[in-house]
Amino acid sequence: VTMKTKLITRESIPWVVPDASKYESEKSSFAAKKQDFEKEYYTGLLTKACGNIAFAAREAGLQRSNLSKKLKELGINAGEFKKNY
Repeated sequence: VTMKTKLITRESIPWVVPDASKYESEKSSFAAKKQDFEKEYYTGLLTKACGNIAFAAREAGLQRSNLSKKLKELGINAGEFKKNY
């Protein structure tokens, strides 16, 4: 490849360095879908575990403290899944 100038810019090789602004909406869409999936997954686990975080953590292969942090991050209250017999 021969170049007219010694300075390489994004415009001189657009197929290598894409314009990141095109992907901003896709990132936020991905993040939203990921969060929706996580909420559904963890609420399903808590339903199965009747709100028992230790049981849900074992099922997910996580430490209880990490699951608790994730639930807090997602705004999920495990107490809402406990059965009152």
